[in-house]
Amino acid sequence: MSKTLTETATFTANIVVPVDGDARNAASVETPFQSLANRTKYLNNYGLRAAFNTTECTDATKNIDATVGEIFKVPANLTANRVYKLINGASLPAGTIRKFYRATGASVSNCTINAGSASIIFATTQPAHASFLWDGSDWHCFEWAETAVTACQSLTTN
Repeated sequence: MSKTLTETATFTANIVVPVDGDARNAASVETPFQSLANRTKYLNNYGLRAAFNTTECTDATKNIDATVGEIFKVPANLTANRVYKLINGASLPAGTIRKFYRATGASVSNCTINAGSASIIFATTQPAHASFLWDGSDWHCFEWAETAVTACQSLTTN
């Protein structure tokens, strides 16, 4: 009789699987399947933060240290228009990429990301993302959400 595995949000370091000569029974495969199910739940809950060093921005205008994260999540619902400035690029190697994203929300407030000579606005309720590349002396926006072109209405590079 089949059964449903109940997932828990834990990331098992090693998954033990049966090898030739081991007893073949349900327990020999249930345990590794349980570990994989638990990992799936964990990654579903915490995947971006765990795998890509995601930093959550606060609902406040602030500087964002480019050395402490790879992906920056802007709150979907801002209480006012916000400006985030990407700082400390000079300590990073050329070719470093930093990403920003904002989920769909009810906020009518804009979010501006200033990164050296590149600046982008995520407008109101649009979901959006943008990627910036550090060339060793300045940031350059090279990618943004195709579905949120209106959110990127103020893309400028000098």
